Amino acid sequence: MHKRKKDPSYGPGFGRCAEALARCNGIGTLKRVVLGAVPLMLLACASGQQQPAPKYAAVVPPSIQTPDMVQSRIGTLKFIDGLPNPETVEKVYDNLDFSRGVETFLAGIPATSVHALCEGFGQAGYKANHGIGITENLSDARSLFLTSNSTVVYAWFCVDLKDGPMVVQTPPGVLGIVDDAYFRHVTDVGVTGPDQGKGGKYLMVPPGYQGTLPDESYIVRRTRTNTNLFILRAFVQAGDVAATVRNVKASARVYALSAAANPPEQKFVNISGLQFNTVHSNDFRFYEELNAVMRFPRQTGHPFHGKLDTDSTAIWTASPAQTGH
Repeated sequence: MHKRKKDPSYGPGFGRCAEALARCNGIGTLKRVVLGAVPLMLLACASGQQQPAPKYAAVVPPSIQTPDMVQSRIGTLKFIDGLPNPETVEKVYDNLDFSRGVETFLAGIPATSVHALCEGFGQAGYKANHGIGITENLSDARSLFLTSNSTVVYAWFCVDLKDGPMVVQTPPGVLGIVDDAYFRHVTDVGVTGPDQGKGGKYLMVPPGYQGTLPDESYIVRRTRTNTNLFILRAFVQAGDVAATVRNVKASARVYALSAAANPPEQKFVNISGLQFNTVHSNDFRFYEELNAVMRFPRQTGHPFHGKLDTDSTAIWTASPAQTGH
């Protein structure tokens, strides 16, 4: 057999592989098979050579490496060469879903709270723009409110601006507030508001409204959402609840600006002692209520129809995920 001169650059491992190939090539019955395997064998032999040290090498701190196993709050996470195994992938995605659910719950509380109030007023017999609820016999535990007390006469109602500006007349001597669909402050009314407790006519203007507004002495307030919540508290003097109720009914009004020349008769609903709920849910139904705020405006006939382009957009941009707060 011809003796092949060894090339030292091949290394000892490569030389042994080459000699084995040469011996196999001398066997006729195996020649074609072995020759077909030559490229693979050469590749395998080459991989066993001694590799020279790299010219540049990074010193990688353990703190940025991915270990093979991590004990975490959601269980044991396992990795192979830095990649999570299927069980770890499933755990991490489940945790992301849960975290986003918690974030959505916390961010959605203001919106679902206003939604629950307006829906509750509907249960009590009056909807937005079509009535004022008043506690003619004060409040008690039968009506579910988060912050109601039993010592003042309340007037509660929602205003929907989807069809244009609305006028709200407030009685003298009340203490009140207006919040938008995300429970953000719009204005005080009454003794701490611009009417200074004398009563006034508030003109609520919807977002993006470009129409002409009257030059009369309205207190103009532009709001970021169509839905707005009014809470008025009238203080009982000398224990005379009936007189306080009469004072509220004498001047409290809600009507469209387009009807200002001839306002309709005001509807009042005595909500004292009524069984109705104004508190958002704390189970999965919370997300259905939030969906009602964000999606139901697409459905014609729903009380919130027409608000999607304003209320849901304003609520989303106000959420902690968008503001960073």
